[in-house]
Amino acid sequence: MFAPELESAIILSNPALAAPDGPVLVVAHVDLTPDGLAQGLPILEQFAQQSKADRGVESFELITWAKTNNHFQVIQIYSSLQAFDNHVRASHTVNFRSALQPFIGAPYDERLYLPSNSASR
Repeated sequence: MFAPELESAIILSNPALAAPDGPVLVVAHVDLTPDGLAQGLPILEQFAQQSKADRGVESFELITWAKTNNHFQVIQIYSSLQAFDNHVRASHTVNFRSALQPFIGAPYDERLYLPSNSASR
């Protein structure tokens, strides 16, 4: 996965993706090490709370499955690609990624889903 700054630059440099119409769905898969769960989970929860206050965030939910409680999905909906881009650059997002790093067991996997009408431009 690319660094957040590079990932945003790639998306914004593609004319077909530069200004999608409508909301943007983002799903991040976060795997904490079993030993890092106690320290990493509060970081994830705080990040979710802080992110809900970001301008353009329509939904920001942290979920997990009972049998694999150290594997999380962060389901995010933004009003626009610009709102997502602003979130990525926000200080609390930068601090979150840095603070969580020692506790993750796999690369931070974040995927953007754009409305189908914007992909056809």
